[in-house]
Amino acid sequence: MSQLLTVDEPVQAEMRSTTLLLGGLQFPQFSRRLSELLAESGQHVVEGAIPASVNLRKELTAASLRVIWILDACSAMEWQPLRAVLQQAAGHRVSLCVLLAGGAFRPPNPHWETELRELQAETRGFGIREILLLGCGVLTVDDAHVPEQLRIPRWLAPLLPCSATLPCLSAVRLAQVLTAEFTGESSLPVAGLRRLTIPGRRYSLRQLLQRGRGRTAASVLAATIASIAAYCGAGVLVSLLLGVLVRQGRGWTSLLVQTVRPRSSGELLELYNRWSWPDVQLAGWNNGVVHFGWKFPGRTVVSTSASGRCLRVGRETVTVDGGVPLKRVLLALQAVGRSLPVVPNFSWISMGTAFFVPVHGSGSRMSTLGQAVVRVLVYDAAVGCLRRLHRDDPEFQRMMYDRSRPLLLLRMTLQTQQPLKYAVREESLQDPAADELLLAFADPRAANVEVRKARAIDREVIVRRFDAEPADAGGGELPRDRLGSLWDRIEETPVAGWLFHWFVRNFAFHVELLMSPEQFRVFWEHHRRLPLAKIQLRRMLRDGIENSACRDCDCICADLFMLRGKRHVFTKFIAEHLPAVRTNPGKQSL
Repeated sequence: MSQLLTVDEPVQAEMRSTTLLLGGLQFPQFSRRLSELLAESGQHVVEGAIPASVNLRKELTAASLRVIWILDACSAMEWQPLRAVLQQAAGHRVSLCVLLAGGAFRPPNPHWETELRELQAETRGFGIREILLLGCGVLTVDDAHVPEQLRIPRWLAPLLPCSATLPCLSAVRLAQVLTAEFTGESSLPVAGLRRLTIPGRRYSLRQLLQRGRGRTAASVLAATIASIAAYCGAGVLVSLLLGVLVRQGRGWTSLLVQTVRPRSSGELLELYNRWSWPDVQLAGWNNGVVHFGWKFPGRTVVSTSASGRCLRVGRETVTVDGGVPLKRVLLALQAVGRSLPVVPNFSWISMGTAFFVPVHGSGSRMSTLGQAVVRVLVYDAAVGCLRRLHRDDPEFQRMMYDRSRPLLLLRMTLQTQQPLKYAVREESLQDPAADELLLAFADPRAANVEVRKARAIDREVIVRRFDAEPADAGGGELPRDRLGSLWDRIEETPVAGWLFHWFVRNFAFHVELLMSPEQFRVFWEHHRRLPLAKIQLRRMLRDGIENSACRDCDCICADLFMLRGKRHVFTKFIAEHLPAVRTNPGKQSL
C-alpha cells in the first residue's frame, strides 16, 4: 500500500512545500511518477519504504501538512501507520486525502467512513482540517505502461470484448488535481468529511493490456493461441465471465459498467464535479443511449433516473428533483386534482430533461414543458458552484437548452394548472399546400393543432384541432396519441421494452426538425420524394430563449421516422435544401 504525505503549498513565499512519499508496494511505478510530477511543481520530495523508516519531524518544516494515502479500493485498510504519521504531525494544520484506486463507482464503505470519523475525532488535537475520500478509476502511469492494477496476463487481450472499457486516471491528471486542491483548500474553515469521484477517461481493456514493450517469445505464442481461440468463439465465454464478475463487483471489474446511476443528488455531485465532467456524460432516463443508440467514446454515462427523491406539490406549482420521472409527477398531480400545462406523449423521461431539450406535448397553449419551469437549482461544473435561478434571470435564459455547458440540474419548480379536457375537431385534407397547413396551425380557437401523415408518398393528411374545455364540460381526456401511450406500456414491460429499443437502435432512424415557416415550405415542397414512414407536425411557439430554435419566431416541429437503410436519402436532402435547419437533440438517431 502506497502512502503520500504532502505539505500544503502555502500562500506565503517563505513557506516551502514538502512531499513525503511512503510505501509504493502496490503501485510502485505510479507512485514514482507522481513523485516526479510533484517535484517538478516545486515541491521537495522525500521517499521512504514504510512509515517507520521516515522521521517526519525532521522533514516537516512547513506550517501545514497534506496527507495523501493511495490504496487499492478492494484491499483492507491499515489504520495504525496513518495514526502514527499523524501523531508526528501534531501541531501542524493537516488535511487528509484517501485516494481509492478503482473505487470510482463503488458504494460508500460504511466501515471506512466510521474509521475516518473516529480518526478525525481522535486526532482533532493534531489539527486535521479536512478528510477527502477521493474515488478514481484505474491508475495509469502514462500511455506506454500497462496499469499496475490490472493483474492479468497481457496475452489474454484478444479474448476480451471490444466493448469492455475502463476509466483511467493518469498520474499527470492526478497531480494537476492535487495541486489545485492544495491551493483551494487553504481557505476552508472547519474540518469535515468530503467525498469526490474522478473516474478518468475510458479506454478499451484490450488497448490497456497491449501497452508497453518487451514481450517474450512465450507471451507472443500465448497471444497467438488466444487469437485463434477468440476466432473459434472462446471470447463469448470470457464476456460471460466478465459479466458475472461485474455483477459481483469483483476488483476492478466493477469499473467496466459504462452507465452508472447515483442514488441521490449528493452522489451526483460527488461524481459530476469540476474535475470529472470532461469524462462524464449526464443523461436522464437514458433514452438517448438505450433508444436512439447514442455513443459517448471515452466517457462514462451518468443517469439521474435513480437520484430523484424530492416531489413536493404546492397550490400552483410542483417542485421535483431533476431525476424524478415525468410519469411519477403526473400521478402525484392527478391525485390532488392538478396537472402540468404540457403533457408529452411519452412520460418515461426525467424531469430535468425539459431544461436541456424541447419536450413538447399535445393539447396545450404552451408548446414545451420547459416553458412551465419557474425556478431551477443548477450545478455549474465549469466553475464548481451551485446557482439558484428564476425564469426572469438573464442567466436562466442563457443556460436553458445550452448543451455545450457542463450543467447538472438538481431541482426545478414548474407551474401547474387545473385539469382541462379537450374536444377534437378532425379534418382530412388531400395534398394540402404548405400555406394551407400553416393556416391550420394559426387557428385561434384551438389550444393545439397536430398534423399527421402516414407516409410521405400518401395524399391524405389528417389535421386535429384540440379545443380546451372546462373539466366538467364533457370533453375528452388530455390528448395523448395512441402511439405515445403504446410507448409507455412498452417501457413498463422489460422484455418488450428491450426488444423495441433494440429494433429502433439497429433498424430505425428518428429525427425531429425544428423549422421556421420558410424552411417548412421548402420541406413540404420536397417531402414526397423522401423515404419517410411517419410525419407528425406541431407548432412550437416563440419562447425568447437564447439557445432555442423558437427564440425569434414560431417554429414547425416535424417528427420524422424512417428505416435506417434509407437515411442517406434524407441526409442528402437536408444537406442540399435545408443546411441550416435545427433539430431536437432529444430526438435524434445516430
